[in-house]
Amino acid sequence: MNFQQKIPEAARQMLVDKIKQKQIPDFYDYNYFAFPHVFSTTAGPAGGIGGAALTRFTVHAYELSNGFTLYTCEGCYVLKQEEFNSTLKINSFSESDWKKI
Repeated sequence: MNFQQKIPEAARQMLVDKIKQKQIPDFYDYNYFAFPHVFSTTAGPAGGIGGAALTRFTVHAYELSNGFTLYTCEGCYVLKQEEFNSTLKINSFSESDWKKI
């Protein structure tokens, strides 16, 4: 998938709120990456009730120009103060780090 994706509106608003509260610095640009990730439940990053089958979801990574990377997947996000590393991808955090947008 080589198409640039916009940051989802709910995630963008969450970033704006964090910038206003001085929790993260403002950013002016971002790089977009997408990759498949296998979650241990059919509920994916959302957690909750789901089957015990391994399920693949697409994770969208937005590497912000302020040194943070925003990962989104199925209405959930993880915001990490790190640059996106294409070799580690999702290994830099656990599935329990996902928060609902």
